[in-house]
Amino acid sequence: MFILLIIFTFVVSGLATLLVKSQISKYSKVPASSGLSGAETATRILQSRGIHDVQIIEANGMIGDHYDPLKKVIALTPDVYEGRSTAAVGIAAHECGHAIQHQMAYAPLQLRSMAVGLTQYSSMLFYLPFLFIMMRVMTPYTGYMLMAVGAGIIMLFNLITLPVEFDASARAKVLLPQLGIIHGPAETTAVSRVLGAAALTYVAAFLASLANVLYYVALAGGRRR
Repeated sequence: MFILLIIFTFVVSGLATLLVKSQISKYSKVPASSGLSGAETATRILQSRGIHDVQIIEANGMIGDHYDPLKKVIALTPDVYEGRSTAAVGIAAHECGHAIQHQMAYAPLQLRSMAVGLTQYSSMLFYLPFLFIMMRVMTPYTGYMLMAVGAGIIMLFNLITLPVEFDASARAKVLLPQLGIIHGPAETTAVSRVLGAAALTYVAAFLASLANVLYYVALAGGRRR
């Protein structure tokens, strides 16, 4: 059953990734009627909300589009920063959604920011117990339960991430037509499809982390018996 669960989450993750790439590729060819680039879109949105302390930069494509609440920086990949497509303005607006969340002290974003450090340390709950089990200084049951705790921390982080990402996309979908950056149902649909596909990757990440928790709990239960 757990093997099937892992296969299921792997397939869902793969399909979500393919869908995102497909939607971005498709709507990167559909220009936004305003003619604004992703960087110009982000500037207009931030100005409309009175946010003047967030820097918009062109990021390395390997890092990806993101908002850094500590540095107050919106980093956009070259295709988004310079792009004038519905995909580019949609992604830029989504990242602005996070900056707006930060401005208004949106609780889930604050929780996610606090949890980032904890998830980095949680990796030790995978490697150290495994090492201790191999060295026979820890029982398999204890080791697998600690691994389940580590996986649980990541699962909770992914769970907190869901409302943060959904809310940022919802804000983007409202602000873009409101500010005249996109017009008409065709462009609205394009943005919705790009952001909707991106949201599925976060759902897939949560399901994968949940499967990991169940897997280690199952291993611990087997060792206990």
